[in-house]
Amino acid sequence: MLVQQFNTARVLPVAAAGTLLLALLLGGAAGGPGDFAVELSALFTLAVALRALPSTLLTPAARGGIILAGAALALPLLQLIPLPTVVASALPGRAGLANELASVDAAGLSHASLASTFTERSLWALLPGIALFAAGLALPPVWRQRLLATVVTFSLASVILGLAQIAGGPGSPLRFYEFTNTSDAVGFFANRNHFASLLYVALVLGVSLLAVHWRRGTSRPLHGALGATVVVFYLAGLGLARSRMGLLLGMLAMAGAAAILISSSSSTGRAARRWTLVTATIGVLAVVQISLYGILNRLQADPLDDARWTFFANTRALAAHYAPVGSGLGTFVSAYQSGQTPQQQQSFYANHAHNDYLELALEAGWPAIGWMVAFALWWLWCTVAAWRRASSSALLARGASLGLGLLMLHAMVDYALRTEAMLAVAGLLCAVLAPPSPHHKHPA
Repeated sequence: MLVQQFNTARVLPVAAAGTLLLALLLGGAAGGPGDFAVELSALFTLAVALRALPSTLLTPAARGGIILAGAALALPLLQLIPLPTVVASALPGRAGLANELASVDAAGLSHASLASTFTERSLWALLPGIALFAAGLALPPVWRQRLLATVVTFSLASVILGLAQIAGGPGSPLRFYEFTNTSDAVGFFANRNHFASLLYVALVLGVSLLAVHWRRGTSRPLHGALGATVVVFYLAGLGLARSRMGLLLGMLAMAGAAAILISSSSSTGRAARRWTLVTATIGVLAVVQISLYGILNRLQADPLDDARWTFFANTRALAAHYAPVGSGLGTFVSAYQSGQTPQQQQSFYANHAHNDYLELALEAGWPAIGWMVAFALWWLWCTVAAWRRASSSALLARGASLGLGLLMLHAMVDYALRTEAMLAVAGLLCAVLAPPSPHHKHPA
């Protein structure tokens, strides 16, 4: 009993906060060198969270989220089940590879995945998101808010780091990844678009936390100025990142954050909300003016623009080729190159499809498509419920819903959720979107 109390009351909050911070610090690149430490921390956090969950009264939405999390883990596990060579070779899209292996007397295919090592790696990469989701459900509401505040605070520090990176130039030692955007702010990420995804999510969370604060009747004029300053700070970071999609989603985040502020019913925060909205609007205009020149320069010449459409078309064709089981999670590069001529491989290297929906359809086939549809319906269900409720937790759930919605839109042209940093944040957002019953009991 003492061990159980120690786990839930002391270990889980520290473990969850530690995993989140490690993910934000070290998980800024897909397959980066810091992922191993993040995954080990996530594995420990998940184990503690699973021990605490039985004492939590879960809502139907939370149970639905747990089913989705289990299904996400099941996708790579099913692809790693050993199969007879004759069965694995008979799966769609495998005939050519099976013949090549047989021609050199190599071992034949033995899994549904074309490369089981990469699929196993993908399984481990899911742990930070699953762990933060499970921990978020098991923790008391105050700790969910503290974890959200951690994301907001870390994002502010990331903007300051981005300013220093711009000041230090392309060769700045503050750029922590060898392959990165050397002319833009990237924070703790390798990619400016992924850095931008953290900022627009943090913008929404920061405003949601302020709305909760005002709802409790502790509003001061200074709070409105603080909220406006934070919003402008994030938008400035988006301008420094020069991510076109990031800036567009940042504007949507502003509109959604304004809706959350307006919908908060506390009369004591009315003046602060008005001050925040007016000041933030002025700040938005100033930031857009400052960042517009850099964005326009990127519109003039970006070879990835034309390549994206090629990636989409090729990935869609390959997804049909490997349907219904897919090529295996983590095997995009191998599967994509198998459908290219040598000349095409030399002209452009595709490490991702730049559309996570198409990439998942290629790697995990029809089961992944079914999972994505189920997740979208779950998100919609929880979003409608959040906007129907009137409470502090509902304000946070609205912010989490908006943050997840923006990430889902971004996934149409990029792969931010392939980084363990943003996957951990997304897992936490899912827990906030579908919180457990407010009457549940945690061991003291």
